[in-house]
Amino acid sequence: MTDRIFSWLLDALAATAMETLVVGGALLVFGLALYCLERRAFAVMSRAFGVTATVLATGWIGTTVHELSHAALCLVFRHKITGFSLFSPDTETGVLGYVRHTWDRKSLYQNLGLLFIGLAPLAVGSALLIGLGYLLVQGFGGVLELATAMPGLDNASDAAQYASWLASMVGETFAVLFAPGQLGRWQLWAFLYVSLSVGSHLSPSPADLKGAWPGLALALAALLLANGALAALGHRPLDLLYASGRWLGMGAGLMTLAVLLSGVNLMVSWVLSAVWSWLSGKGRLWPA
Repeated sequence: MTDRIFSWLLDALAATAMETLVVGGALLVFGLALYCLERRAFAVMSRAFGVTATVLATGWIGTTVHELSHAALCLVFRHKITGFSLFSPDTETGVLGYVRHTWDRKSLYQNLGLLFIGLAPLAVGSALLIGLGYLLVQGFGGVLELATAMPGLDNASDAAQYASWLASMVGETFAVLFAPGQLGRWQLWAFLYVSLSVGSHLSPSPADLKGAWPGLALALAALLLANGALAALGHRPLDLLYASGRWLGMGAGLMTLAVLLSGVNLMVSWVLSAVWSWLSGKGRLWPA
């Protein structure tokens, strides 16, 4: 009996650890990549145009999307919004906007919502970048199809297969965005401006991440209970992870596309900043 209980507990813990490593690790990698690209683009533009001008030029769209995503998830998880500002930059504190909310500390659902509310700008901003590309950029549908065709866990793909897919993604994204006929369309420039604004304010702030921790702990506890229930019923908990491998691959492919678009934003911001720096007599502006 003791051996069976120990085996059941070990299966549940191992499955939870693997699922957290796969899903949580992927989110961490994509989140860090988006954060670094965002900070680099903002820093480059700030050096050329000044912090205030950069905040005003990008923040009225980017911060508004950031705060609206928090507010929307507050409503989904039944948090009470007690105050918000979509865009009110404060040069002393560095706060560009905020959403204040309260919740029932005894509600598991509302406490779980802290995780999703905190990470909302990352998901909503990435989805908006991809959606705008589909609506405004000719040929972007092909890039989107390629993104959702990322090799999934169910294919047991190797590193070479993934590298080949990633190279195709990079090549196709740049080929579509900067095709000769594309550069003369106002829709491309509108997309680049809006995506640069959104991408410059995409990642969750330190306060957002701090507020998400209680929700993460609750989510891990719920996952452990679910895996324990599956193991008790005679199922292998990891089967669920492998069965959803195709969908996880699609999600990772879309996040990869969001990272590529943020990389394009960094490139565009550096080109514009370098040209302005040269024209205004500030000398060369390097991306470092």
